[in-house]
Amino acid sequence: MHRRLLARRYGRDGRPVRGEGYSALVCATLLWAVGGCGNETAEPSRAERGVQARQPVIGGVPSGAERDAVLLMLAEGPDRATLCTATLIAPNLVVTARHCISVYVEGTFFCTIEGNLDLHRPRNPPNAGEMGFAYPAEVISFHAGQVPDFDVPTTMGKRVFVQDTDTICRNDIAFVLLEDDLDLPIAPVRLDRGTFPGEATLVVGYGLNETRENTRHERADVEILDVGPSDYFPALGNALPRTFVVGPSACAGDSGGPGLSQETGAVLGVSSLTRGECESSEVRSFFTQIAPYEALAREAFAAAGHEPRLEGSDEEPEPTPGGLTGGAGAEGAGAEPPSSGAGTTDAGCTLSPTLGTSASGWAAALGVVAWAARSRRRRRG
Repeated sequence: MHRRLLARRYGRDGRPVRGEGYSALVCATLLWAVGGCGNETAEPSRAERGVQARQPVIGGVPSGAERDAVLLMLAEGPDRATLCTATLIAPNLVVTARHCISVYVEGTFFCTIEGNLDLHRPRNPPNAGEMGFAYPAEVISFHAGQVPDFDVPTTMGKRVFVQDTDTICRNDIAFVLLEDDLDLPIAPVRLDRGTFPGEATLVVGYGLNETRENTRHERADVEILDVGPSDYFPALGNALPRTFVVGPSACAGDSGGPGLSQETGAVLGVSSLTRGECESSEVRSFFTQIAPYEALAREAFAAAGHEPRLEGSDEEPEPTPGGLTGGAGAEGAGAEPPSSGAGTTDAGCTLSPTLGTSASGWAAALGVVAWAARSRRRRRG
C-alpha cells in the first residue's frame, strides 16, 4: 500500500508562494506541516485566495489557557522557514515533528507501508520527501499564547534530539531543549504503552484560520482509526510504522502539534502527514507516536534536568539533579546522531541535490541563519 503525500508552499500569511526553485530561507512549506516564512510573494488572485484558505484544526474551536502547554514554533532553516506547533512536556523541553526543524524537500511523493519512500512511483522533484540534517537549535523560536506574538519569542531552542532518518515517511519526531524554563502548564506524556484503534484524542494546533491569523485551536472526539506497527502493536496495519491515523483534524500549521488522550490529557503523538485535502471528510492524518521513541525521549528529559510527567500523574515532577545544560543539536552541529530510540536507524541522511549547495555552502547558510537568530534574540532581550 502506498501513501500519496502532496506538498504546497505558503507564505506566513497563508498565501501561496509563486515561482520555482529553492534558496536559503525560501518558504518551502508542507500541506500538512507549516505556513511560515517572511518572503515577499506576488499577490494571489481572489480565486487563489479562496482555494488556499485554511482553517486551523479542521472543525476545531479556539483553545483556552488550559492548553497553554501548546506553543507556536518558528524555524529559520537554510532551505526554508517553517511555522509549526510544539508541546511543552517539561519546563524547558518540547516535542514536535522532525520535518519542522530539518532540511526537507517538499513535493509530490509516495510512502510505502513499511515507512520508506517508494522509488518505483513518480516524485516531483525527483528527491521529494527526503529529509536531511536537523537545524541548529538557535534558529528555532517558540511563542506562547492562544494568539502568539510572532516578533517577540517566549524562548529559543538550545539543543535538538532527533532519530536518524532520510525520509519523512518514518521517525518524524523531535525533542527540543529550550533556553529557559517556562512558567506554563506541562503536558503529561505516554511513554510506557502504545495507542490503539478506537481511542479518542484531542488535536491542538496553530493552523491558519479564515482571517489568516495563526491562533491555537483544538478539536475533541477525534477517533484513532488505524495504528502502525511498533513494539506495542506488532501487526502491519493501514498506517506507517510507529504512527496512528485519524480523520479530519490537523491542517497547515498544525504539524508537530499534539494528539492528546481525551481521557488523560497525555501527549500520544505529534502531527506528521496528511493523505488527501485536509478539508475533505476522507482525509487521513498521521501522528508519530511518542512511546516507541521512549529511549530518545528519556535522553532529552535527562538533558533538560527533569523527569517526564507520565500519563496518570497528577503532579509535575521535581527537577532531576545533574541535567545537561550545554550541547549542540544532535545532528545540526555535526555530532553523531542518537543511537537510542525504538525507531528504524539508517546510516546517515540524504541531502537534497536540488537545493543546489555543497557542504561548505550549507555551513555558510547555517551561519547566516544563526546570525538572524542571534539578532532576534537581541531584540527579545
